[in-house]
Amino acid sequence: MKRVALLVLAGLVLGGGLVWGQWVQSCPSPSWCPPPPCCPPPPPEPLCYEGFWIGEPIVVEVVVPTGRGCCCPIALKITGWSVEALGGGVVHEYTYPTPASATTLILWHQKTSDGIQVSPGFYLITVRTSDGKALRSYVRIADRSYCRSSLCTRPARPCGVPICDPHLKLSALPVIGPCCDPCCDPCCLQPYYIIGGGR
Repeated sequence: MKRVALLVLAGLVLGGGLVWGQWVQSCPSPSWCPPPPCCPPPPPEPLCYEGFWIGEPIVVEVVVPTGRGCCCPIALKITGWSVEALGGGVVHEYTYPTPASATTLILWHQKTSDGIQVSPGFYLITVRTSDGKALRSYVRIADRSYCRSSLCTRPARPCGVPICDPHLKLSALPVIGPCCDPCCDPCCLQPYYIIGGGR
């Protein structure tokens, strides 16, 4: 009787170990996460964001509204800026040696501080100002390899623009000359784009 009980117990332990081993093996490394229980759920998408194609330089401008019922102009200066991955850490950061004018254009080439192209996904651009505040805007970087139509547009969900409060304006850096494959990029419907001046 005792031998039968030991055999049953050994069978349960061995079977449980096999099931556990298969479950662990079914969970891949954290670099590729399936739905729970293997990995935590991804962070939610931002409510609004601007969209850009991967590798497309992003121009960031600080807009300080004046007139039309707004109070006195605010003398802002930019002290620095950073880019943070949604659900991750800071991928790029820059601090000006001396505060720069609010009219300074910021250009992010979608690269980390080490010069590596970031992956598609959501990122938070933050511009720090001399009044100790920060202006923020989300962007979504998408891969356009799936886009095979001249009508394909960047994935975006625009945010509302405050009437009198400083805010960020994001745009894609225009390109010079034939830009890409005319079968799938709307910008190729235009012969040329000219880059304007900037700081």
